[in-house]
Amino acid sequence: MTKKFEVSFSSMTTLSPSIIYISPNENRFLVGILHQVSSVGTLDSAAGITKKFDLKQNLTTTEQEALNWATDWLVQKAGCTISLKEVAI
Repeated sequence: MTKKFEVSFSSMTTLSPSIIYISPNENRFLVGILHQVSSVGTLDSAAGITKKFDLKQNLTTTEQEALNWATDWLVQKAGCTISLKEVAI
């Protein structure tokens, strides 16, 4: 069963919002980080806000290794601490 985690950052970062997905696949775990790479516009404009996202992926041997890899990647890229909240899919 796939697990989904919402990521909260301790300071402002262009990676927010980010979501981590972890899915079992035979004897391995697929991990994906869906993260924002840019945001353009304002809420009060006719065009609104345009956000672009990227997907960073990895294959690990355990669920904990997948979670560790994702959190380490996000902390390194954001330069701040993060917290995770598991949410229903």
